[in-house]
Amino acid sequence: MTYSEEFFTSREKVTEASANKVFDVIWSYFQAESVLDVGCATGIWLCEAQKKGVSKVYGIDGPWVPVEHLKIEQDDFWTKDIVDILNQKVSLDSKFDMTICIELAEHLPENKSDDLIEFLTNPTDVVLFSAAVKGQGGTGHVNENTQSYWQKKFDNAGFDAFDVVRPEIWTSPEVNMIYKQNMIVYARRSSAAHSTFSKTHVAISDEYSLNRVYPELLEKRSRALDKLVAKKLKNRFKKYFS
Repeated sequence: MTYSEEFFTSREKVTEASANKVFDVIWSYFQAESVLDVGCATGIWLCEAQKKGVSKVYGIDGPWVPVEHLKIEQDDFWTKDIVDILNQKVSLDSKFDMTICIELAEHLPENKSDDLIEFLTNPTDVVLFSAAVKGQGGTGHVNENTQSYWQKKFDNAGFDAFDVVRPEIWTSPEVNMIYKQNMIVYARRSSAAHSTFSKTHVAISDEYSLNRVYPELLEKRSRALDKLVAKKLKNRFKKYFS
């Protein structure tokens, strides 16, 4: 899972705008003082959290992240491959008001899914989670799965799913469409945060509510497949008539 410097630079602006909008939604329910980001890349989400008043941030990602491009202090960043962390059964001593894990899970082997959820949930009562769905496509994706798949994993860990973010960002042009499709908030049952979300939302577990597909993302993927099919047919006909 290696990315170029151009990758990190190109995604900054849209990620900043997306994080700003998403945090506005979540902070309308509760204000986190500490945030952990697992798979944080250069720490854009954590940087935006700090701008919103979060005093303690900590990010984890692999050695492919160029530290010179970090948006957070280097002392708040742990250079460590997430797969190695899961293999070694590492646990964090610190607790956080919220853990975020955004478009990371699809990069990890499926046999590490349960370990990932355990690592995300152990230090917190709230997880902001977004992961690529089947067919979404992307660099290094090895475990694209449905939101209902991940909901079952969180449910086994004692967390309920709340669809508090997607309805609020669905029509926001500044937000990356993958977050509009994939972003779910999970809260530990019996926690204060769970009570807060439950005042205005019902925890969801049905596939109809969880497995939404954002139309523009579906169209984009469909166009890419159409081009691929057309190219293959062209090559096949070319070979046939040559």
